[in-house]
Amino acid sequence: LPLTASSSIFNKASTSSFLSLAFPATLDSILLSTCLFANQFGFASSLFSGLTNTTEGTSILYKLRDWKKEDANFIENNFNDLCASIRYTIVDILMSKLEAASKKTGIKEIAIAGGVSANSELRLRLQEKQKDGWNVHIPKFEYCTDNAAMVAIAGKFSFDKKNFSNQRMSADPRLPW
Repeated sequence: LPLTASSSIFNKASTSSFLSLAFPATLDSILLSTCLFANQFGFASSLFSGLTNTTEGTSILYKLRDWKKEDANFIENNFNDLCASIRYTIVDILMSKLEAASKKTGIKEIAIAGGVSANSELRLRLQEKQKDGWNVHIPKFEYCTDNAAMVAIAGKFSFDKKNFSNQRMSADPRLPW
């Protein structure tokens, strides 16, 4: 399952511009220890094909816009709880999708990687699934980098070897090293 959407929903759904966050916005980096109400603001959490550019992203965007129309200081006054609620909704959707996929396929070996694996709420919720028989693989936090960094280093290695191509070449994720 493509879980990278959990961080990109904050960016692609324009949520971060409403919350005045720097790009890329990461929910764990902005949550403060005083944040107590993870689901104070109910956002849509229905199961669609993805998170970005769907009802979930739109729901968050429109709700923030509407609340800001009613109260110009709404976001500033509720910043921590809004961030926690958005993260809660995203992780809830991801966990629902993982649970459905596991049930449908019978797969109980679950691994996460990349930037999404740094999300502390997702890590916690996955670890809780071990009591349901899941064998969960979560990298150490220091290895939870964004996939873009991995692509960049692969490009650097290729560049250092002077391994260039022309623009007629098609992308092939299985190219040999």
